[in-house]
Amino acid sequence: MYGYTGKLLFVDLSKETHEVRQLLEDDARHFLGGPGLGAKILYDEMPAKADVFGEDSVIGFVSGPLNNTGAMFGGRYTVVSKSPVTNGWNDANSGGFFGPALRQSGYDAVFVRGISARPVYIFIDQGDVKLCDAKKLWGKTTSKTEQRLRKKHGDDINAALIGPAGENLSFFAAIMNDTHRAAARGGSGAVMGSKKLKAIVVRGQGTVPLAHPDVLLQLNEEIQRYVHRSDDAQDFAKYGTGSGYAASVQGNDAGIRNWTGNGQGAEYTLEDAERLSSHGLAADVRKQYFCASCPLGCGAELHRKSTRWNLKQNTMRPEYETMGAFGSLLLNKDVDAVCQCNNLCNEYGFDTISAGSTVAWAMEC
Repeated sequence: MYGYTGKLLFVDLSKETHEVRQLLEDDARHFLGGPGLGAKILYDEMPAKADVFGEDSVIGFVSGPLNNTGAMFGGRYTVVSKSPVTNGWNDANSGGFFGPALRQSGYDAVFVRGISARPVYIFIDQGDVKLCDAKKLWGKTTSKTEQRLRKKHGDDINAALIGPAGENLSFFAAIMNDTHRAAARGGSGAVMGSKKLKAIVVRGQGTVPLAHPDVLLQLNEEIQRYVHRSDDAQDFAKYGTGSGYAASVQGNDAGIRNWTGNGQGAEYTLEDAERLSSHGLAADVRKQYFCASCPLGCGAELHRKSTRWNLKQNTMRPEYETMGAFGSLLLNKDVDAVCQCNNLCNEYGFDTISAGSTVAWAMEC
């Protein structure tokens, strides 16, 4: 079946067992991409009204059909689960390199049910599946966890993992990969934590069969030409999601003072927003960051000239929503503080949008 590995992995942490199933062609055709296929599998596998933190609850890591094909912008994966926030459907997606790496390890998706008796992580190595003890990783931040996993298994692994936020079942816990990419919304990290699942670690060199590789190459070339000639694309490549932050503040699209302020007033001025925007941070950019199969590279590592919080070391440029959540939403004009809030959320595994919004609500109260 072109465009897929054709294999789905199901892991039961309560029984400490796993099962490999074939991906049905009808499911692949009718339920497209990570959210589509994930919704179909969860509907089939989870009983109605299952406890989101119970043994019947299933969480899935689904890599869409463009991952590991070389298709431009085809490097994202989706986490699907029930949400502890809404008690209903939730999907959250992330870039980085985990999506293609999952397919390279041999599977289109991994679905996990049950609750482990101890902290564990799932290691998928060239298709082989192991449950590994994660006791020494439990309580560690995301970067420390990734460092220890690479030290043990090698630098050619990739991982989707949680920090202390997920372990403590925070309703805005994210699932992190590549240190700073996040499947963040709806509390999916808490679902992972409730299962005592610290990480899914993958390694492999598998390929995905293509029906028309020549057409894919042609489409990629068209995309590349568009990216190079489009001013909008070039602006996004240089400045990322925060390129329009200052204008959004002025137009009241970015929230001010927990959505009660006005972008035309003196509380949070255009100059305040411009200092925090990607344009304002341009002088601090140390290196552009590209996710898998992306010609834009909208991420960036910063090297702040401040002595506060070790920001002289590499820190990732905050995304647009993070600038808003920890900037104008709080009437916070301190650029270093926003960068550090972003760092802390990444390290402990919090969704920056939910975290900043919760702080803003508390401040208004």
